[in-house]
Amino acid sequence: MSGGTEFGQKLKTEVEAIAAETGVEQGGLDTPMTIWAESGRPWRERLEPMGVNREVDYLMTACWIVMAYLSAMRDVEVRMLGRDCAFTEPGDDGRIRHRIRGRVYKHRGLSGDEAEWVVLDIAPRPSPSFSNCTTTPTTCSATGAPRTPDIS
Repeated sequence: MSGGTEFGQKLKTEVEAIAAETGVEQGGLDTPMTIWAESGRPWRERLEPMGVNREVDYLMTACWIVMAYLSAMRDVEVRMLGRDCAFTEPGDDGRIRHRIRGRVYKHRGLSGDEAEWVVLDIAPRPSPSFSNCTTTPTTCSATGAPRTPDIS
């Protein structure tokens, strides 16, 4: 057996022993459930531990769609957004301008160039959810998948 497999087996054994001692419950998150009027039952199952990761992926996908659609950013430009990328500033006419700061990659090489997009006021709203779902400044998913530019 390799070292990684032995460690994984040891960890699994320890987790199973703790679960046997303390017990486990389905769900893990005691969230209020909205009742679906047509059926009189909750509209979805309770969140189980593995389901949380799936829901985070759904949230990130929804945020990506809103950001990409309302800003006209390319896929890699949205994926590479950093924390606190959205900001406001007054325009020349005194009106508030909503902006997103990031990097543009098309025809700019692997490192890209800094860029700003002026967007509708609703476009930056997913930004906190999107960036809070990242685990580090260099990842774009809660699972830790690397954020690398795809400039093909």
